[in-house]
Amino acid sequence: MGYDLEGVTDRGRTFVDLCEQHVSSFWQRAPEHDRAGTFPHGNIADLVTSGVIAAVVPEAFGGLGVTRVGDLAAGLARIGRGDGSTGLALNMHLTAIWSMARAWRVAEDAKAPHAAPLAEGLRDVVAGRRIVSVLATEAGTPIMNPMTTAVHAGDGWRISGRKHFATGTPAATHLALRLRYQDDHGAWRFGGVTIAKASSGVQVLENWDAMGMRGSGSGEVVLTDVAVPMGAVIDGGPWGVMSPAYMTAASSALITILAVFLGIAERAAALARDHAAKPGRATIPAIRHLIAENEIDILAARGTLHRCAEVADAAFAAHQLVVPSGAAEPMFAECQGAKIFVMRTAIAIVDRAMTIVGGGGFMQGHPMSRLYRDVRAGPFMQPYSPIEGFDLIGRVALGQPLQGETGT
Repeated sequence: MGYDLEGVTDRGRTFVDLCEQHVSSFWQRAPEHDRAGTFPHGNIADLVTSGVIAAVVPEAFGGLGVTRVGDLAAGLARIGRGDGSTGLALNMHLTAIWSMARAWRVAEDAKAPHAAPLAEGLRDVVAGRRIVSVLATEAGTPIMNPMTTAVHAGDGWRISGRKHFATGTPAATHLALRLRYQDDHGAWRFGGVTIAKASSGVQVLENWDAMGMRGSGSGEVVLTDVAVPMGAVIDGGPWGVMSPAYMTAASSALITILAVFLGIAERAAALARDHAAKPGRATIPAIRHLIAENEIDILAARGTLHRCAEVADAAFAAHQLVVPSGAAEPMFAECQGAKIFVMRTAIAIVDRAMTIVGGGGFMQGHPMSRLYRDVRAGPFMQPYSPIEGFDLIGRVALGQPLQGETGT
């Protein structure tokens, strides 16, 4: 059908056009990286050359100046049609730099001293010298309760811990860590810090070997006494408590990551349509029925994603940096609802597409096999898993506090 996610601003349309130009080459390279479980460094190099990697960097520094997550989602859906693994890595980077660009605008308006280093970092993105991987997930602990710890050491911090699902680290130059630290009263705080991947004490294991998204480079990172200056650790509120700042950043990331999985489903549906168009296939009523169900679900998923992006972009535009709690909670809950719906729907679309293609799609060399495996990574994406997501949505709908208890 004709409706598609499109850029809603001139900058966004430029971004979508650039992403569209990468789809064919990423699609051609994806089978090799899927078979070998290797990271697509060539794709990242292409994204740097085209300027996609710097899409959210302000135009003053040579970026595209994209600020709306709706624009980013439309472009990332295209990247997902080419290679879901690359889409995941690009999403991690773009959402981190999106927050960085917002922080620079606020600092620049206030003539704050930290505006200069933020500006330098944004220029580095344009030059390809800063590519970010966000390290949040750890084994055995909720995302708001990281066990990676920063401890006082002289006039700075020493950071130690182990991160899982560190998507994009093979190409990253910088790592955005989520961690905990103790304040002057001994209470645990949630914090964040960005470090150079080349820092002493950082070990990128590159041990990613998963069923799907095999080219995403989502292995583990071990941190051992990594030294950072005292002012480098940014406070994110009490440990275990979801702050408005976290909900602001996470909402943008949720919307754009949904787009990647929608793109995977769109590609699978297109392959199924091509297969159904072969002589004799389109005359089977059951095939036409499955095709129609996929078309309906794609429309519903696109509409849900578009609506969620509109809500979030309105909130982001109304608040310079952090969306306050009263607005952040319903926004974040809506993003969680969109996540559950779009991820479920994407899986259903690919499942139907596999049925339409038949046994050939089950073979490792068929592209449907890769799409079938890749799309199943969606529900695991944080925040949150469906189990946690349902609880959050239920709490907001019932007017209950989001936090049952704080971390201890």
